[in-house]
Amino acid sequence: MAMLEINDLHVNYGMIAALKGISFEVNEGEVISLIGANGAGKTTTLHTLTGLISAKSGSIKFNGVELTKTPAHKIVEMGIAHVPEGRRIFQNLTVLDNLKLGAFTRKDKENIPKDIQDIYERFPRLAERKNQIAGTLSGGEQQMLAMGRALMKFLGCPIFSKCARVILDSKFSVPFIFGFAENNGIDMFDYEERMYRSFNDFFTRKIKPGRRFITKDKNLLVSPSDGKVTAYKITQSDTFIIKNAVYNTASLLRDSKLAKRYEGGYAVIIRLSVDDYHRYCYCADGVKSHNRKINGILHTVNPVVNNYLPVFKENSREYCMIRTEQFGDIIQMEVGALMVGRITNLHTEGGVKVTKGEEKGYFEFGGSTILLLLEKDKVKLCDDLLKNTREGFETKLLQGSVLGESLK
Repeated sequence: MAMLEINDLHVNYGMIAALKGISFEVNEGEVISLIGANGAGKTTTLHTLTGLISAKSGSIKFNGVELTKTPAHKIVEMGIAHVPEGRRIFQNLTVLDNLKLGAFTRKDKENIPKDIQDIYERFPRLAERKNQIAGTLSGGEQQMLAMGRALMKFLGCPIFSKCARVILDSKFSVPFIFGFAENNGIDMFDYEERMYRSFNDFFTRKIKPGRRFITKDKNLLVSPSDGKVTAYKITQSDTFIIKNAVYNTASLLRDSKLAKRYEGGYAVIIRLSVDDYHRYCYCADGVKSHNRKINGILHTVNPVVNNYLPVFKENSREYCMIRTEQFGDIIQMEVGALMVGRITNLHTEGGVKVTKGEEKGYFEFGGSTILLLLEKDKVKLCDDLLKNTREGFETKLLQGSVLGESLK
């Protein structure tokens, strides 16, 4: 059964027939475009789907539920949003208030602040203008707000993440690339020059050789990726604390015996924003174990540093152990974020010898996180990193930057 089914739909404006028996269906993960001349019925179709106009006859089913007799606000609650022509934002309210209204029907009120942060990450201009009256925004900014308001209904929904991935993998996403790079200050001079097949093809682009320096000193531990870095002590109860939120390494790894090995060590967290380079490498020389993959909800990673939700325990993640001579056994874990449909690791099998700086994998679109678990008394982390973390700051580092040195 298709997710959305329209069958023999007829819609009239008085005596004028606007739609004359149209039928189509949309399956989960598909992207459908309605193309036609002015007056062909594109807007009427969308208005009827979302309950703004009543159908004369025919059927509209969403996940098997008939919508033709369903009120518009109930259709929104079921998971359908409409970004209208003309934007229709609330002109006299602030950007923030508009986003909050997009989540008005949601029952998970505790998750709304983190989803607003995610919208700001997708549309940085909205973050800059969050307290500005919406009617004073430019046309393009108002369109961002209209899209962000619609997304506020679905950001915690796995189906939304799947649909977003399909769109970002398609050729229809190519026009988004230039504006995204410009708005996020991405210097394309650092990256390979080529044509991109999709937005995700652009997002996973490779950097030019020599743009990231990886030290050859085997006694230095390096950052596996670009990102904002913090480091937290793992307590005797196998927990580490981020901004007053407690994380348990056993639930994170789903292995209490393995978690015990990192008691007294450190959890190093590298948070990637959308403007960072989203390919990552191994942090040290060694032999890797088989990858363990843990499925979960694809929430945004950004709230980790805002004390909203323990996302590490809920997000899709994948990790391996790297057995090293200099730093003991390191856990390197990749955590997926909202709209990251795939974490792609290049080596999933165990017993593989890996080299510091060797590419390990990449994330697709979204803010993401890499977590390193370090055993007690194996690594001396950089003083600046620890000091900044204590004072509540993240340290911006590039892939290959030194995190610490061996205590052997």
